[in-house]
Amino acid sequence: MSTRVVLVRHGDRYDYANIDAWRARCAQHGISPVDPPLSSLGHQQARQTASAVKEFAPDIILCSPYLRVLQTAQPLAHLLGLTIHVDDALAEFRHNPAMMPGIASRLAVFPEVSDTYDPILKLTEDGAESEESYFQRMFLLAKEIPIRYHGKTVALFSHAASVALVAALLRSTTLSGAGTFAPCGIFSLVTHDAGRTWKVESRGDSNEPYVTHNAPTTYAWGFQHSRLATTLEAIWTSVLNRVAAFDES
Repeated sequence: MSTRVVLVRHGDRYDYANIDAWRARCAQHGISPVDPPLSSLGHQQARQTASAVKEFAPDIILCSPYLRVLQTAQPLAHLLGLTIHVDDALAEFRHNPAMMPGIASRLAVFPEVSDTYDPILKLTEDGAESEESYFQRMFLLAKEIPIRYHGKTVALFSHAASVALVAALLRSTTLSGAGTFAPCGIFSLVTHDAGRTWKVESRGDSNEPYVTHNAPTTYAWGFQHSRLATTLEAIWTSVLNRVAAFDES
């Protein structure tokens, strides 16, 4: 029986499109700028992407706790009548749980969000996680999805850095080998052997088949674009080797 992952990145960010205005308004009202919404273009992209993801007939939606990702997932939830399950396993790179609102506060604007879901990962530490911890949770996701959702199609809504999940599923020796992730890009991967091996069905490097407009401020991103690319590749190799050694033990 096949299990399919449909991994989706959020759409165009309001803060990237309106950086000075966003920072000024956050400062004026004393709010943190770390959880920006989608831009108007991002909302358009999310609606277009929902129609594309619908074709995969997902059984369940898992989502990062960040506002822009919830906004990207919401149109699909509306189309399919599905609940959104928020999971820290899909949170942003170097996630700081203390900076995120709780589920109860999200329900007021996202009634589709489940308040009974038992997440794959619930982070409670105060402070940003390390790069190593982020890569470890990508491997945790890669392990847990085919166990929890065997035989199902799972739509995962996350961030550009979640291209590392593609690398984890494929056991890629490099992060750059997973490629880049476009705004509202869609990676589809399938396993026929309970997660031992995965095959890429479609890539998320581009959104051109279904998204009509893009902005230069939110672009297709990969770890090779990071100024710490060499360091991150070394950390990835270390985590990958530990996972491989554990699997063989």
